[in-house]
Amino acid sequence: MAQMWPKVLPDWVLADIRRKAEIVVYRQLERTLPDSWNVFYSRPWWGVSEKGGELDGEADFIVVHPEHGLLFLEVKGGAVSYDPERDQWSSRDRNGIRHNIKDPMKQALTCKHRFRERLRAIPGWPAGHIRFRHGAVLPDCCTPEANAADVIGPYEGRLFCCMKEFEQALDKWVGERLASHVSLADRRERGPGIAGLEIVKALIANPVALRVPARREIQGEMESMEMLLTGAQLSLISVIDSAPRALVEGGAGTGKTVVAMEMAARYAQAGNSVLFCCRSGPLADHVASRLREFREVAVMKFESLAAVCNWKRGKESQMPAVAPWDIVIIDEAQDFDFEWWDLVDCVIRPGVGRLRVFADSNQAVYRLRDDLETRLGARSFQLRINLRNTKSIARVTERLYKGPLIETPGPDGLPPVFQNDNVEAALNQAVEAMKMLFRHEEVIPSMVALLVPDAEMRQRLHAMFNRMKIPVTDASRKLPGAVVVDTVARFKGLESPVIIVVADRMLAKNQELSYVGVSRARSRLMIFGPVSGTLLEAALKCVSNDAI
Repeated sequence: MAQMWPKVLPDWVLADIRRKAEIVVYRQLERTLPDSWNVFYSRPWWGVSEKGGELDGEADFIVVHPEHGLLFLEVKGGAVSYDPERDQWSSRDRNGIRHNIKDPMKQALTCKHRFRERLRAIPGWPAGHIRFRHGAVLPDCCTPEANAADVIGPYEGRLFCCMKEFEQALDKWVGERLASHVSLADRRERGPGIAGLEIVKALIANPVALRVPARREIQGEMESMEMLLTGAQLSLISVIDSAPRALVEGGAGTGKTVVAMEMAARYAQAGNSVLFCCRSGPLADHVASRLREFREVAVMKFESLAAVCNWKRGKESQMPAVAPWDIVIIDEAQDFDFEWWDLVDCVIRPGVGRLRVFADSNQAVYRLRDDLETRLGARSFQLRINLRNTKSIARVTERLYKGPLIETPGPDGLPPVFQNDNVEAALNQAVEAMKMLFRHEEVIPSMVALLVPDAEMRQRLHAMFNRMKIPVTDASRKLPGAVVVDTVARFKGLESPVIIVVADRMLAKNQELSYVGVSRARSRLMIFGPVSGTLLEAALKCVSNDAI
């Protein structure tokens, strides 16, 4: 039996009724040719067009023998006919429907010439005259009645293998097609030899596994999550619009900041003056950059608001020396001290102003000193869909979370990876992991945030990256094309497709910092450091055993 490529026809070929004739020829070639023959079925071996499609001329089969040569075959099923007036070939199927088809001999001939040119350009291809032949197999057609010219259409009849010859002497026909002809040039022809056969295999049938870099996988996961952000989260804006004061609660990744920014934009477009206030400086910078086109929106961290209002802790409430806002939006409200709400009340336009407060519902981390809903006189709303994290990352976050149930409808994603080691070793491991992402996974620097426990380690890494010529920034600036290196605390409220955390013992034992660090990752999470026996390790081990 001939050596077939592929060895077994895939199911999608067997199920394709259009390939019925090719399947019959495949099996007959396999049965009738000895094992010294190699048969390659439908191999797009010589490239693609400028638009990415296969070029015309790919042969249905390439039959190769080390001693006899190469034969290029085109297969046409059904009742094949040729109209010389239109120079048009056609085929009639089992239902009697006639289809115009390409010239089978021209297809085989074109394939032969292009393949020969390709092989001759490969180092090691045998010198001299290597035998290349072509032909067509018509397994459903009777041999035409003898005619003086012995032709089928514009071609010699011997170039075609019709039904009787196909069924009874296919191997003989193949041998005759590759036999030496009378001319001296033909007698000098020979087969490609074993070395030539191996080159043909390498060109046509070498196994290739094209790897999808992590960058594409990450982008795909994020796109699928972005598509989800069109329903329940944004519809909340219209639901709470009638409430003068609203408290919106949700765990990490539930889109609190996204909803808050959308709300600010809509209120500003309606002609309202809007204050967007939070505790984190980097988060305030991020929101300001996203809302910069809305001049009616003032974005401040609380300390800046207090300075503008000349407000100091412990002073009695008084109207600050600024015009009050129509809409006040507070993000990350769980970080606000209790007495700060006195100032917040003062900057809302009396009587008509509205307050929108967003807070993390993680009761295991944030224990407010009083019930915010009661303190603010606000109506409570819940966000319960995690649209930031993959399911694998969300499962780690859930181990550090206590509060209302949160669903994660996004992609599964890869499990987080972590390695337990001392802090100095963890720093080097984190840098090497980041470089691996850049070099081998085609991840761009702006897709990565490297988070560390403290400002001293952040400064060390900034200096190291500058020496390595790696563009680096911090959470506040977040420059395009640069990797973010900052502390976990300063990255609060932000997110990144890839998060690499260098953890020390204090961070790994701290539930709030662990929660923040893990939940910032959208698609990939890597953690390095002495996490053994900590809350962070327990959360990671419940999800992944893929420690690296």
